[in-house]
Amino acid sequence: LIFRIRPQMDDPMLSLTETVKTTFQHTFRTGNVIWDTVINSLIIMCVGYATTWIGFIVSNFSLGGIKSQLLFRLGFRKQYISISGMITRTGDKHWPTFSPRFKAVLYHIKKLKLGDSKI
Repeated sequence: LIFRIRPQMDDPMLSLTETVKTTFQHTFRTGNVIWDTVINSLIIMCVGYATTWIGFIVSNFSLGGIKSQLLFRLGFRKQYISISGMITRTGDKHWPTFSPRFKAVLYHIKKLKLGDSKI
């Protein structure tokens, strides 16, 4: 005797997605098995795509980004240069990952004659 346990739907987004899918699947019935399968497949695909897209937008939502965009639209512009660099080391290997701007700044620092400067 094997019991099948359904996972609990604690995630509200998962419940909403399943509710929307079920509602549309029961609404669009043609009586033809093939057309019902095609329509249900399209509904599942579209709802999955929409929830993924909404999740992407929500995950990238930040008040700081909204504030900077609003100030930019109003004419308050901040000029900055973003540089980044990182070395990943695992065992005997290492992978340097540097932005082109970081490499340019590093190149100019290496060109300076720091021994002759009065810093």
